[in-house]
Amino acid sequence: MFHRGSASRNTSGELTPLSGHHLIEQMEKYHVLGPVANIYSYHLFMVPVEQKRTGRQCSWIVAFACAIVTVNLVMQFALLAIVGPHVVEKNVNIISSIRQQSEKPWYEGVMMSFRGSDRPKEEKCRDSRSLCYPHGGGITCAPPSIQVLGSWDLLDTDKDGIWSRSEAADEEHRGHMQCHYNVDVLVLFDDIIADIKAHPRLKGRIHSNLTHGTSVHKAYFDWYLGEPMLCLYGDQDMCGTLFSRGFFDGALTSPGLSAASERGIGEFQSARDYCSKLLSGRCDDLLPSTYRVWKVTSLEKCGSKSFEPFLYDPPDHSPRQWMLQVLYDSQEEYSKVYSWAFRIFLAVLMFTFFATMLEEANAIYLVFRWVLECPDVDGAKAHSFHRFAVLAVNLVRGALFLLLLYSGAIFLTEDTRYLHLIFDALSLNFIINIDELLYAALLRKQMKEEHEELPACFMERQRNESINIIALEFMRLGCLILCTLFVAYSHVTGTMETIREALQCVCSVEGPTCYEAFTYSSAWWERYWAVTLPASVARIGDIVQSEK
Repeated sequence: MFHRGSASRNTSGELTPLSGHHLIEQMEKYHVLGPVANIYSYHLFMVPVEQKRTGRQCSWIVAFACAIVTVNLVMQFALLAIVGPHVVEKNVNIISSIRQQSEKPWYEGVMMSFRGSDRPKEEKCRDSRSLCYPHGGGITCAPPSIQVLGSWDLLDTDKDGIWSRSEAADEEHRGHMQCHYNVDVLVLFDDIIADIKAHPRLKGRIHSNLTHGTSVHKAYFDWYLGEPMLCLYGDQDMCGTLFSRGFFDGALTSPGLSAASERGIGEFQSARDYCSKLLSGRCDDLLPSTYRVWKVTSLEKCGSKSFEPFLYDPPDHSPRQWMLQVLYDSQEEYSKVYSWAFRIFLAVLMFTFFATMLEEANAIYLVFRWVLECPDVDGAKAHSFHRFAVLAVNLVRGALFLLLLYSGAIFLTEDTRYLHLIFDALSLNFIINIDELLYAALLRKQMKEEHEELPACFMERQRNESINIIALEFMRLGCLILCTLFVAYSHVTGTMETIREALQCVCSVEGPTCYEAFTYSSAWWERYWAVTLPASVARIGDIVQSEK
């Protein structure tokens, strides 16, 4: 696909129009379309030469040239038709499965137009495939049920301090919650009722409304809330991280007497056992089935684990303990996109790809010029039918160019691993150079030599007196560099940043945009152990006493 070289003499030894001119003057005066080692060039040059030599419109060489250019177009189109949509859909699925976007990515909109789809309607409900969703100025990545449990006002719609079955069963409200949170609040209501009733530490303190399954007082809800909020972390290997963040400090200090009686947490070892048992199995029974789906999906997205040891100093004056803090592979992969090494690597790949595509665009343009001006090929005038055939082939070639430019730009920005990106680049190079590979494999040596020895075609260029050709080449190089930097920067700060923030939130519940990270911080847990839990225990006692 690269058009290289030009001849200064034709095969008969006569000087070409470029001979005797300075190189820059030659470049400013003429477009040069010379024979090069690819199928398109062979079809364009050899058909008129063969027709002049044989005096016939069709011969075996003409038929062969038409056949191999057809095979080439079919192969390139088949590969791009399969790979292009696959690349786009894969990229869309990677992003949408992690984070629901308020706006469609540019490449998804282009693909929908390419397929002739109707304009997408505005989505009013959450995409159930995603782990994270926009929330205020940030994102929320908690399991759907925990997102709902985090806001009492979403459940107690009449604001009377009691969540009743009639509120949970209201069809309009139930549909609204299903749409916006992917949660069936009636199922959630029944699960909470069942768990509170069965909890051994509430034995003898159950209100009759709970026994009959009709309502839940906020005091019971606050008592229950601590365990689901720990379930937010999904994996028992996160326990070390929770201790390092101080989530259990309030339960291990003297105000945490209620933690000892209500959760069985009296000292460091009991707190660690409690965390491990909760996250390893109890959370699956505590919450609706959507939690298990979220847990499996999130662990899959977070990837393999690695661990860093740290020394924890319990606030209950227990001996210092070595614990493990978990790190996830996917987080580390997407964090490296901010390194200069990765940015330079990506920019080099993108620059090479865009430079190759620019050369292909120039080759397509020169063929259109040839069709328009139809200069002789080695003294042979091209037949009108051949001009039409070259035009048709070049139109298809142009369409393939656009599709390859579109899918290739996405293909080179869908991964963060160096070797994978190298293999992606090699795959693109294979598709781009099929016409050269077929030329090298299917044509005999004598056929190639005859084709490559043909003189170039010269087409006069409209001269620009205000700027010379070298300045234009510098401008083209500058535009190529700017385009590469823009795409690489936009990709890193746009798509990659979006995925990195989402993975940071869903895997380890941290990050400046993660709603759960700053809402349920160590301060929230300090207040829960010291204030919320003791207050709920006192109110539960009052509620039970008033019923007697």
